[in-house]
Amino acid sequence: MKPKNTITLLTVSIAAIATIAAATGIFSNQGPGPQQYKTLRGETAPILSVVLGVLLIL
Repeated sequence: MKPKNTITLLTVSIAAIATIAAATGIFSNQGPGPQQYKTLRGETAPILSVVLGVLLIL
């Protein structure tokens, strides 16, 4: 295999794995729900988990 083909294959593989990982995190319904985060100023800020609905037209 030529180096150019190897780099292309690795790049496509990494992009596919990253897309699957990001989609899993975005569309997952599971988890502890809203969480509290303490900011650098000492304030508490809520972090909300929101499930996004996406319409795919094939």
